[in-house]
Amino acid sequence: MANTTFNWAMGMVKTPPADSEESIIAANIKTMMANEEARIYLANSEEEAR
Repeated sequence: MANTTFNWAMGMVKTPPADSEESIIAANIKTMMANEEARIYLANSEEEAR
């Protein structure tokens, strides 16, 4: 989800530093989605999954 740039001359992908605000937000969203997905799978009923 991070902005990446491809440098054709170098043949390398450059990503923002791991502690950039964008990286932190992306990591938090991924964690939140994983937690919610697990909660849905483990719910005993449809009502608990909401």
